[in-house]
Amino acid sequence: MRCALLLPILLAVLGSCATVPNRSPQWRSQVVLEVPGTKLLGCAIGDADPQHFGNEIAVAAGNGLVYVVRHQDDTWHHEVAAALRGEPIQCAIGDVDRLHEGAEIVTVGMLRGDEDTGSGGAAMLLRRTDSGWEKVELLRTNALLHGVCIGDVDPTRVGIELAVAGADGEVHLVWQSGVGWASKIIGEVPGTAKSMTLGLGGLLVACDDGSLVRFRLRPRGWVRDVVSTGSSALARVGATFGMAIWCANDGALRLLREGYEEVVLRSTDRLRGAVLADLDPSRTGLEGATAGYDGLISVIHGGPIAWERLSHHGGVAHVFEITVVAADSDRLHHLAAGPLPQRGTALVACGYSGRVTCVWWAGE
Repeated sequence: MRCALLLPILLAVLGSCATVPNRSPQWRSQVVLEVPGTKLLGCAIGDADPQHFGNEIAVAAGNGLVYVVRHQDDTWHHEVAAALRGEPIQCAIGDVDRLHEGAEIVTVGMLRGDEDTGSGGAAMLLRRTDSGWEKVELLRTNALLHGVCIGDVDPTRVGIELAVAGADGEVHLVWQSGVGWASKIIGEVPGTAKSMTLGLGGLLVACDDGSLVRFRLRPRGWVRDVVSTGSSALARVGATFGMAIWCANDGALRLLREGYEEVVLRSTDRLRGAVLADLDPSRTGLEGATAGYDGLISVIHGGPIAWERLSHHGGVAHVFEITVVAADSDRLHHLAAGPLPQRGTALVACGYSGRVTCVWWAGE
């Protein structure tokens, strides 16, 4: 099989073949929030507001504002949930507060000022009440917090927890204790932690030294192992129980499954998105997705479960069909996936243009 030539910004490597990226009319995109002159750094999808039906989009802005965007009455609305003293880098949505109805937003970033001020890090919880949005400080650290994950990190505890990490390499577990909050350090990573997720049977941390590190709880305590190592700083990671996908500053999007690691997409600029989700209901299995400094949002088709294996020079090669589903005029800094009203499982990207773009499968 002959490899098709790709656009200069997207190149299949490691012996993989792919079709030319295309802009399929089966995918729709819409700008759902625009804040000119403001860098939007992180986004997440979840049911953060129990007063409204369906999921919302949380967006962390470089000016300290946290926006909540919702689809209601056939249009998109937004409000400011918090004005933080420090720059928030990433955010997540999940039910970490058992005493509060519904899920909450958690942001991580600086305690005060921006990333260059060195004022220490903070994790902040935002919850919607009858009187409006409340802000609760969960954790302070000596250095910037950059990665956040909400889920059942510690299966020995009731409920779900919060994991955060950042520039000092310490991985913190935070949980609700009575009416307050408790935390402990479960381990360290060899570089600055840039992104975190649950997958491959543990907590995965993408680090700027090029390592993808996994933490698993064993009878003797938390055990750390390195899943992958590379020469370029990692940026974002997504995973399921059996697969992981992550991106790096060298423009590569890598996939690991069944012990086999390969590059599925390469950009000429830094990537800032790594998603595994069932984005295309017309196909079996999951899709991958990424976004980055080239301004493109791309979907890798076929599904990691269903991606075809072919004999290639005596080895194994995979076919990855790449579709550019949307583009922004400036750098994209984060990509999230999740169900949204009237959109199914959608992608949401944000970045330096101040726009939040929603992308979804529209069908035949």
